[in-house]
Amino acid sequence: MAPTTPELVALYGEPDDIAADFDDYKGGATNLDRVDWALAALTPFHVATMGGAAPPGLDESWADTDAESAIGDLICDLLHLATYTGCDATTIWQRGWSHFEGEAGLGYES
Repeated sequence: MAPTTPELVALYGEPDDIAADFDDYKGGATNLDRVDWALAALTPFHVATMGGAAPPGLDESWADTDAESAIGDLICDLLHLATYTGCDATTIWQRGWSHFEGEAGLGYES
């Protein structure tokens, strides 16, 4: 299901404050842009690991589906890649979560 509450629609339709601070940052990326980028990365992984099927459309809920499992599996495999290539997986995980919190506006007063 696509976001429907006014807060989520704004969150996913407008460039976030971080992107707005940097004029050259991906052209003022919106969180919906980030959803599209993640879907582009997830789709071939989902096809390869979930029996050849593409993930469902973005207009459907992915809760309790193979697509939800594939997201977790991809995150795990990216951490394996980080470790294998000499990166600190914990630092990467924390950095990713920190970026998500900032971009999604978590922990801030509305």
